[in-house]
Amino acid sequence: MKSLRIWPNGCISQKYKYPNMKKYRIIQKGDILCDGMEEKAALETLQMFQSLNPDKIFELEEYHPLTNRLGRDPDLY
Repeated sequence: MKSLRIWPNGCISQKYKYPNMKKYRIIQKGDILCDGMEEKAALETLQMFQSLNPDKIFELEEYHPLTNRLGRDPDLY
């Protein structure tokens, strides 16, 4: 199950039911432009930002969302 979040700048991110997956965000000077994307979508969005604004520096950051899991760890099985 997933839901979409549309940011004011037009960036679309996805929030998944299973938060233990790697997610990516695009940052410019400490400001988060897009958050909660998969790797492919993040790379495409980063290329779009760089082509539209070649004079600005954008960073791609990998992170693991916080989890509030109870019970067994699915990574162990």
